[in-house]
Amino acid sequence: MIRNMSEKGFTLVELLIAMVVSLVVLGAISSTFIIQNKTYDLQAHVIEMQENARGAMQMMAMELVMAGYDSTGNAGAGIVEADSDSIRFTMDLDDDEYTDGTDGTTDSNEDVTYALDTTENQLT
Repeated sequence: MIRNMSEKGFTLVELLIAMVVSLVVLGAISSTFIIQNKTYDLQAHVIEMQENARGAMQMMAMELVMAGYDSTGNAGAGIVEADSDSIRFTMDLDDDEYTDGTDGTTDSNEDVTYALDTTENQLT
């Protein structure tokens, strides 16, 4: 039986080569996707850390601006102590003329201390 050379189709070798090329292209695309996904996750973590730091800095700045606030002039609010790695200050936020809780209330938000732990690089 003689076959007609005009028959159309692919040989087994051609199909195997096409499959290998397709697998290489698919592998390159998926590795690119994985790398981009890891980069996205890393950037999301960096942004979250920056937002947290920005919020903490804003809160610290607001409290430092209010250091010494004493609308009645009788609470004696101000900077209690300050050195190279810490600062402690008071403020009379509720206008009760006390910043140390001697009026029977707990005025913990009126006596603030910020300290830098230089070994751990943490601010408390």
